[in-house]
Amino acid sequence: MANSIRLLLLALVIIFASCSKETLDPNNTVLTGKWKLAETLADPGDGSGKWQKVSGKTDRYIEFKANGELAGTVPKDFISYAVSDSSILTFTKNDGVTIQNYLYQLKDGFLEMSPAGPIWCIEGCGSRYIKVL
Repeated sequence: MANSIRLLLLALVIIFASCSKETLDPNNTVLTGKWKLAETLADPGDGSGKWQKVSGKTDRYIEFKANGELAGTVPKDFISYAVSDSSILTFTKNDGVTIQNYLYQLKDGFLEMSPAGPIWCIEGCGSRYIKVL
């Protein structure tokens, strides 16, 4: 009986040790990986905007690779990213010069992003992504 318990504990330790951080991260607090567009926010300028689910099947996604490369269908023509601080992502276009900053946060299992210059929204706007890989 004692050997069975030891064997079971050893098996559990091996299983947990072999899991990646992504697997053990149910709240999606790691930026790297593939994120699918789930909701958008558009505000008419009075603060009444609400997150709206993306209707129908969408192939809009963004992927943050560990080496700083950016892939996906949104935003277009950007090939790399850098985490400027705890709330700003800087994307660089394929020309190596043009950048776009985004405010971001990982919250409640979502990645929320909104433009933060040089292009801004006149009224509030944003995108909410859910991790798929």
